[in-house]
Amino acid sequence: MFVASGPSVDLASLTASFALMCADRSNRPVWLLDLDFRENPLFAAFDSGFAGESSLPGRAFDTRLSGYPLYCSATGQAVSTKGGVDPDKLLALHVITGTNLLVSRFRTEALAQGQKLVLQRRSSWWNAARQKADWIIVHAPPTQTSGAALSFARDVDGVIMAVEADRTRVDDAAQLRGDVEAEGGQLIGSVMTGVRADSRLIGRLAA
Repeated sequence: MFVASGPSVDLASLTASFALMCADRSNRPVWLLDLDFRENPLFAAFDSGFAGESSLPGRAFDTRLSGYPLYCSATGQAVSTKGGVDPDKLLALHVITGTNLLVSRFRTEALAQGQKLVLQRRSSWWNAARQKADWIIVHAPPTQTSGAALSFARDVDGVIMAVEADRTRVDDAAQLRGDVEAEGGQLIGSVMTGVRADSRLIGRLAA
C-alpha cells in the first residue's frame, strides 16, 4: 500500500506507474486498488489516456470476495443505492486493455443521497485477493483526509510512505509512521516525489 504523507503529494501517478511496471513483468493479473472512493483518481487517469489511447479501462469485474464487498454502510445497515444498482457491486475492477492490469472504480454516483460508507476490515477478503493476483497495489489517500490507509494497514503486506521533496515535514513523516505501526501495519520503505535538480544527488546517495 502506498500512502501519501500529506495532501500535496502526487501519489496517483506514482502508484499507476508502479502498477504498470508490475503488470508488464507479471504473467498473472495485477490489481490497482484505489481507496479514494470519492474521486477515483486512478481510474480517471487511465480513462483520460494516462497509459496511451490503446490502454483504456474496459470490462468490469465484481470485487466481492469471500462473499462480501470491501465496505459497509456507516450505520451497519444495507447500503442504499440509486437506479437499481446492486449495493454489493459498487466497487469494480476494470481491465486496462492490452495489459494484465485491473484498476478499481467505486460507483459513488449510485449512492443514495446522504449515504455514507465505512471500510470494513475483512482478512478473508484480502486472503482471497492474494489468490487472484500476482500483485495488489493499494493507493490510499493521506491520513489527514481519510482513514482508509489506517483501516487496512495491518491487512496489506507492507506500507510505503510517499513524501514530497522540500515540502514534507519530518514531523509529518514520523507521525504517519507511528500511526501505521500503531494499527499493526509494517512500514517497509519510502519514496520521494517532486525531485528535480537534486535527482542525481539522490541517486548517488541511494547507491
